[in-house]
Amino acid sequence: MAKLTKAEAAWLKKLQAVIDECPSKRLAAFTVGDARITLYDGSNQAQILAIQDANPSEEFGNAVEAADATLAHVPFPFQIHSVAG
Repeated sequence: MAKLTKAEAAWLKKLQAVIDECPSKRLAAFTVGDARITLYDGSNQAQILAIQDANPSEEFGNAVEAADATLAHVPFPFQIHSVAG
């Protein structure tokens, strides 16, 4: 495994601390492979999946928008790849 610099490790530790402070169980997130994540209301998951079931070609992000569940976009200073597995 590659090694982080001391500065990168310190930054990741602070980032993890902030993430761990999340005051909500409903927040969920996804990315489409750009430099941001989209936060959405995970309590709408059943509605989002129903939209996709009704239209199998519907992208997840579009279903989140159709369910009016998008909460925020969080930009990152680096690329976030969208992968499966």
